[in-house]
Amino acid sequence: MEGSILQTLLLPMRFAESDNSDGVELSGMGGAPGQLSALRLPDWQGQGMDEMLLTRKRKRLPGSDNRPTLNGKDVEALQYTETIVADFIAIYHLLQAHRHELLAKDGLLSRFADDKVRVVLRATSYHATLNYESMHPDVLRDAFKRDRMFDRLWVQTEVAPDDARITPAECLDLHEGDVPIFHARAGSRDLLTSRDAAITNFFEVPGWERVISRLEQLDENDLNQQCWHIRASMTALAKVAEKTLRRAFYDTLTQRPAEQGELLAEARKMADRLEELARQRRGHVDRSRALARWQLGA
Repeated sequence: MEGSILQTLLLPMRFAESDNSDGVELSGMGGAPGQLSALRLPDWQGQGMDEMLLTRKRKRLPGSDNRPTLNGKDVEALQYTETIVADFIAIYHLLQAHRHELLAKDGLLSRFADDKVRVVLRATSYHATLNYESMHPDVLRDAFKRDRMFDRLWVQTEVAPDDARITPAECLDLHEGDVPIFHARAGSRDLLTSRDAAITNFFEVPGWERVISRLEQLDENDLNQQCWHIRASMTALAKVAEKTLRRAFYDTLTQRPAEQGELLAEARKMADRLEELARQRRGHVDRSRALARWQLGA
């Protein structure tokens, strides 16, 4: 998903799906009330009695003010998919038309090079959960046990070695009861901790240069792919039973055996589409990601 519009987290994206759960959708355009939380949350049983007990269960989420409304009523964003796509295309073409002005040495973007921005390296909910769990009496009885709980952060370094540079700062913030926070200057490769200590050369490329590079890459092929991302992501707002999908598929089957030329033509279409959807990195194609996109309905 790197480099796609999905990174804005505004578009719908469902996660934690399973055979027993529809998952949860918490994007800027979504987050409908009434969904069950992905995790089991603390809940009191037997309130007001001597057998009151703290348990955990999935709870109904109330929703928030991020959801679009009209005249006080929720708006189903799925109904406006093509309007969203059309407006995105208009803004995309606007950026293309004024690209040279934005990229000029003294252009508008140059004013942001020294701005301080927040850098989110782990989900805030993960830090918040660690913080909450560290207040349990079983952990507070022994400082070593609390340290061991925060040491869970080091597990990630096995697959992401660079995280070893941020974990000490995270532990310091958690010990003070805070959610760890990091910042960076838009034009710098250094990462700043909550105490403004610099972790030098943490980023391969400064964020400001990534914005410049992204503007330079705007073209019609990229636009088409981003539009596909929008349309595909909006389907996360729809609730369609699997049996309905199966029935719709089998209803389209033909009674006439396909000829060899037809099969080859369809195979070529699939291959061409996979090539369009494939993401390349360091000379390699992420085939599994391209296949997953195609299976979603490309």
